[in-house]
Amino acid sequence: MHVEKLFVGGLGYCGSRIAAAIHNAYPSAIICGTVRSKERRDALMDGASRPPWLSGSVHVLDLDDNYSGLSSEATADLQSSTIVVQTVAPIADFDRDPLLALHGPVLESSEALQYVAYLSSTGVYGDYGGDWLTED
Repeated sequence: MHVEKLFVGGLGYCGSRIAAAIHNAYPSAIICGTVRSKERRDALMDGASRPPWLSGSVHVLDLDDNYSGLSSEATADLQSSTIVVQTVAPIADFDRDPLLALHGPVLESSEALQYVAYLSSTGVYGDYGGDWLTED
C-alpha cells in the first residue's frame, strides 16, 4: 500500500499519534484531518506550534451546533485521501458514527480511497462516574 494522503477524523490524542506514525513511515504523505473547534484548528495550524507531521489542512467537524459536518474544502480532502482513520466517537444523541453518517457517500464515491480504519474507544459508553461497566 502506498500512502499518498491520510485523513484523520479526530486529531486528538490518538489521532495525532497515528498521524505522526504514518508521517514517519511515509514522509511524503499529505496528512490532514479534523478537530472539534476552531480554537484547536488554529492552534494546530499555527506556524510556531504546528506539528512536523501536519502537511495538510485541519478542518472543524461541527458536531455541537447543527451536525453540519465538514466544509466543502474538508470534504474534498476526505474524498481525495488514500487512507482514512476515523477516531471520532459516536455522539449519544446522534446515535451513530458522525463522519460516516454525514459523509458516507463521499467515502463510497472516492476513487482514491484504499483503506479505512476505525479506532474504537470506551468513550462511547459515556460518563459512568468511575463505576464498573459491562456489556450486559
